[in-house]
Amino acid sequence: MKAILVVDNDPDVRLACRDRLERWGYVVHSAASGEQALTLLSTQEIHAMLLDLHLPGLEGAEVLRLIRAQGLTLPILLISASHSGQVDELLTVRGAQGFLAKPFANESSIGG
Repeated sequence: MKAILVVDNDPDVRLACRDRLERWGYVVHSAASGEQALTLLSTQEIHAMLLDLHLPGLEGAEVLRLIRAQGLTLPILLISASHSGQVDELLTVRGAQGFLAKPFANESSIGG
């Protein structure tokens, strides 16, 4: 089974993503911070990630930079309540594969 890591400091977002993704057959790991995400990446086999840009401590952009600096190429979708120039830079320069705006409009927003 493919494993997805959901990184968001909002427990409701993590739960909603987990419920939907598990229904679609994925194994879901979750982290509330960038530090937790990096730990899970080093201890679990993760195939893709949903990464919030606004995290306590280590922000999403820095998490993305560190992941790519390690040579990891897993697909990463950025999630945030606001779309900014930073998102465009992360998509084009830092190697994120896409962007999902919160709140999610419907289930098809997350992979369906």
